Order: sequence, then C-alpha cells, then structure tokens
Amino acid sequence: MSDQSLKESSIDGTSFADDAAYRPHPDAQLAGMLKDHVELACLYDALEELADCLPAMPSASIHSAVLQRLETFLPEQHRWARELLRCVLPPCPRTGGDSPLLKRVIEQQHEDEGLLGDIVDALHPDGRCACLTPNTLGYMLRCFFINGRRAMLFNEYIVFSRGRGHFTVGALSRVGERLGYVEETGR
Repeated sequence: MSDQSLKESSIDGTSFADDAAYRPHPDAQLAGMLKDHVELACLYDALEELADCLPAMPSASIHSAVLQRLETFLPEQHRWARELLRCVLPPCPRTGGDSPLLKRVIEQQHEDEGLLGDIVDALHPDGRCACLTPNTLGYMLRCFFINGRRAMLFNEYIVFSRGRGHFTVGALSRVGERLGYVEETGR
C-alpha cells in the first residue's frame, strides 16, 4: 500500500487526506522500505550485469531505463530510509539532533548519490563522459552496487536490532526473513 493510499484512507469516515501532519504507521513505513529494497536489489543486479558486459555496452534503452529509475528512485528511497531510521535511533543526547549512527548513514547516502551522478554522466546516451575507459566505468559500477547492497543490509540490521517497541513482531519478522534470505543467497 502506497503512502498516498494510506493517507487517503479513513477511520469512521474521517479522511486523512487533508492532514498535513499525517505519518504512516511505522509498520507501513517498514514494509515500504523492504519493498524498495527488493526493487533496489534488482536495479543493483542490472548494474552488475552492465559491469559484466563491459567493454561491450548493452542497448541504450536498457541502460537508460536502469539509470532513469535509479536517478529518481534512489534519492526517494534514501529519504524514506532516513525517516524510518529516525524512528529507531534516538536523538543525540548532547545536541538533540540526529544520532551519530544516523549521521553516518546520511553521509553514506550523499556519497552514493554523488557516485550515482558520475555513473549517470558516464552512461548517458549523449556521451557526456565518453573519456572513461571500460575498466574505470566497471570499477565505478561495482563500487556503487556493492556499497548500495551493503547500505540496504546495514539499514535492515539497524531496524531489526533496534526496532523492538517501534514495530510489531510481525513487521520485524519480515525483516528477519529478508536478512535470512540475504544470508542464504548472498543477495
């Protein structure tokens, strides 16, 4: 269920569509993050296939579709992940701001988004960065999808280890199942 459909739902005929302070239930946010992680895993797999094809490049339509989805999806998913992690990571006692762990997650997200910009330039059909060698591009792609996979798992481990009291047992068990699947398959 999307955030918009959750927002438009109602209880006792009272719509939440006009409630500017509406926030989905933490379990719904967690389910959304897990759904996003499945889609991100598929995108990272596609980038790995791109890297494995080098020096030959796949059709422009294939890498353009992957890049377009990453450009729009990754920053949105990062924002959702930050909100979800704020639920489980208490603020810094000294400053009242984000916890040091969340600050590190945010720093890594910014680094990933910067590398994504470089990859988009390198793979753009108009050849904005045609000077890159296939080895350099392959290295960039591998750094990106390896770091992305690690970040997803790290976020899931944070939620799983610190989520008691914030999420239902059922929601946390879905995270545990996902982590178990990753351990079994490596993905």
